[in-house]
Amino acid sequence: MKLKFNKTEDGDIAAVILDNTKQEAFSYIKMIAALLDGQPIECEYGEGITPEEQEQIKSLNDAIWKKVHPEGENGEMSLFN
Repeated sequence: MKLKFNKTEDGDIAAVILDNTKQEAFSYIKMIAALLDGQPIECEYGEGITPEEQEQIKSLNDAIWKKVHPEGENGEMSLFN
């Protein structure tokens, strides 16, 4: 799944899902389904997203991935550790 992050007129950060050539509204359900299916979340950044904000988004993305796919002691992925 690929997400694009943009700044709104109010200065907030909003995400959309990029699907080939079209954009669709961000959906937590679609994001969680993609993560559970083993798809990493790729991030693209629009104008106005600062390097600090990009790093925060990347850190959050990494933390979410690790919660959904924690590694077991034997190196295998497990949701139950």
